[in-house]
Amino acid sequence: MRAVVQKVSSSKVTVDEEVVGQINQGLMVLLGVTHDDT
Repeated sequence: MRAVVQKVSSSKVTVDEEVVGQINQGLMVLLGVTHDDT
C-alpha cells in the first residue's frame, strides 16, 4: 500500500470529463492498494 498526502489550495477529481468531487483548501490523499494488502 502506498499513500501520498498533499496540502492543496484546491483540488478536483474528473471522470469522463465530469467533475465527481472537489475541495477548496485542505488535504488531498492519493491511495494505492493491491489485492495483496491486508
